[in-house]
Amino acid sequence: MIVADRKPIEEIIAQVKDLRSLLVLGCNECVTVCEAGGKKEVGVLASALRMYFLQQGREVNVGERTLERQCDTEYLEEIRDSVDAYEAIVSLACGVGIQFTAERYPSKPVYPGVNTCFMGAALERGVWPNAVRDAAAAFWPPPGRSAP
Repeated sequence: MIVADRKPIEEIIAQVKDLRSLLVLGCNECVTVCEAGGKKEVGVLASALRMYFLQQGREVNVGERTLERQCDTEYLEEIRDSVDAYEAIVSLACGVGIQFTAERYPSKPVYPGVNTCFMGAALERGVWPNAVRDAAAAFWPPPGRSAP
């Protein structure tokens, strides 16, 4: 699975502070498991953004939606009818999902709401070793060669 961390709210606000409407778009796959971008995190971020805009005296339409996967165009089609109601999208998917969303809806700015970290495996809740780094280390040095 792809492991991600939530971006600091200040960084997200800096990206969207001038908008009049935005959609916070989550993903029910990898980022849900690592508690960075699933339905719960969409609700928390959307609420935080609404509170920020209210404190600024601004009325901003902050929508919420969570797709099964953002890295699959079939699921991205589910927002086709509603995406035009928003100026931009804040995606809580991994980098792959963010890229797919941006490619599918090129007229909408898509801002990342998470930092994609690495590919890992869930050992237990909240523990994901970097599987790519660990796999590379398992095969280094290559058979028949010594480390430099």
